[in-house]
Amino acid sequence: KGRQRKLALQYRYGLLPTNKLLHRYKKAPMNDCPLCGLDDGGHHAVSGCRQLGNTPPYTAASAIVEAINAGTKGGQLIAADVGINKRRRHKGLPQLNVHRGVPAEVLPPAMPARVKDHLKTHSVPGALLYNYDRKWRQRQYTVVEVKYCRDTRPADQ
Repeated sequence: KGRQRKLALQYRYGLLPTNKLLHRYKKAPMNDCPLCGLDDGGHHAVSGCRQLGNTPPYTAASAIVEAINAGTKGGQLIAADVGINKRRRHKGLPQLNVHRGVPAEVLPPAMPARVKDHLKTHSVPGALLYNYDRKWRQRQYTVVEVKYCRDTRPADQ
C-alpha cells in the first residue's frame, strides 16, 4: 500500500523515474521509452505505452462498467462499448447481456424512425443505463462516458 501511494504521488508530481526524467538528470542516454520508442514520461508509462498493455481509456471505463454491473444499478445496464465482454472473456468470466449501441426497444415508440436509426448507428456511449418508472410512466436514461486526459495539460488531449 505504501509503494502504491509513493508511485501515485510520483506520477502526480512528475517524478516517476522514467527515461524522460532520468535523461534530464544525465542518468539515461535518451528520453525515449525503451519498450516502444515513443517519448517517455509519467503519463506514457502509466497509460500510454502499448508494450505495457495500457489501453486507455477503456481500462478505466471497463472498471467503471464492472462496478455499475456489480452494484444496485446493474440491472439497468443495457449498453456498453468499452470492450467489457472481450475483457471478461479473457478472464474466463460470463459475458454481460449488453448491446454495443443504443437498443431500439428502449427508445420511445413515438420517436421518428430516422432518429432511432441515427441513434442505433452513430451513438455509442461508453455505457448506458435505462430504467422505466411504471408509476410515473417515465423513461430514465443515464449515459456514462469516460474521458481521459492529464489534468495538467488537457488542451493537448
